[in-house]
Amino acid sequence: MLTGMCINAQSQRIVPISKDKQDKIDQLEELYKMAEQKNELSKAASALNQITYIYWENGRPDKAIETFNRVIPIYEKQNDLENLHKIYSNIGLIYLDMEDVRNAKQAFVKGVQVKRRMGDKKGISSALVDLSYVLALGKEYQEAITSLEEAMKIALEGNFETLLPSIYNQLASNYTNIGNVKKGEEYRQKYNAIKEYLATQSMKGEYQEREQKNLAEIRKSQAEVRATELEMQLKQLVFEEKQDSISSIVRAKEDSLLQAKRLDSLQKQNILLLEQEAQLKEVEIEKQKALQDFQRLIIYSVLGGLALGLILLVVLYRSNKSKQRANKELAEKNNVIEQKGIELQEAFDKIEEQNTRITQSISYAREIQRSLLPPKEALRK
Repeated sequence: MLTGMCINAQSQRIVPISKDKQDKIDQLEELYKMAEQKNELSKAASALNQITYIYWENGRPDKAIETFNRVIPIYEKQNDLENLHKIYSNIGLIYLDMEDVRNAKQAFVKGVQVKRRMGDKKGISSALVDLSYVLALGKEYQEAITSLEEAMKIALEGNFETLLPSIYNQLASNYTNIGNVKKGEEYRQKYNAIKEYLATQSMKGEYQEREQKNLAEIRKSQAEVRATELEMQLKQLVFEEKQDSISSIVRAKEDSLLQAKRLDSLQKQNILLLEQEAQLKEVEIEKQKALQDFQRLIIYSVLGGLALGLILLVVLYRSNKSKQRANKELAEKNNVIEQKGIELQEAFDKIEEQNTRITQSISYAREIQRSLLPPKEALRK
């Protein structure tokens, strides 16, 4: 919450950014661009937030606000309401540093709206308290009281006792500022009462914490005593075992000699087996080599046969192509001859038809001549 915050009027002056800070900003801008291209929204927001704090801490509140406003769409897209509320709160604080109460109020109003979207009752109450502080700075006392009364109602319903001192204190101040001294004194008494109550609760918590620590120390001491007893019992058992183990050591040595002989015999057998395995491996290797040579021979034979077959196929293909070309040429020539024969037949038919016509004409002329000339007997007379 904002109670007790100081406003620095000097922060309004524009301060140049040092070279190393500007280099850092440039690097973060590059990171932001890369993250934005990869759609890595969280990384993009983180880079911009770092830029903002550099501007804020180095006397450039205007650039800080500008950069914060670039972060807002990212958190909106992610639906990251918690961080969105923080952004609006930070923007409001920067405006308060700049003594721009009007814009600070707008930022804190948006912060309240975000908390309402979240459904966070305690957060809504706290955001309303912050807003009322800004409203009071702008001498909007009645609006501040309205905001505080809503915050108080939520705090009482939700049993958010830690918010009540700030609410009562601001209500007392605002009622006094509007001239309602009685109401102001009433809330001042409530403020003192809740402060005393919370202090008592805090003392109870501290007492319970001390009691728990004392109980823990007692249990720790008991555990240490028990551990000491167990250690003594363990040492006694170890001593007894040492006494019993002397005779067993002698027996163990005798057994170990027999075991050593057995191991030696087993090692010799293992060596013999290894030699036999080596010989078998050599024979197997020779077999593998012979098999590989045979496989190579088969492969080469198959490849040679395939090559010969391929050559034969090429020869047959070319021969077939030549025959096809010759047949095609012959067919074309036959077509030409056949066409010529057809043409000759047509010419012959025309000549025959003409001959027929000529013959018919001659016959017709003879008939006409006969009809015109007198008979031969008459000519002879």
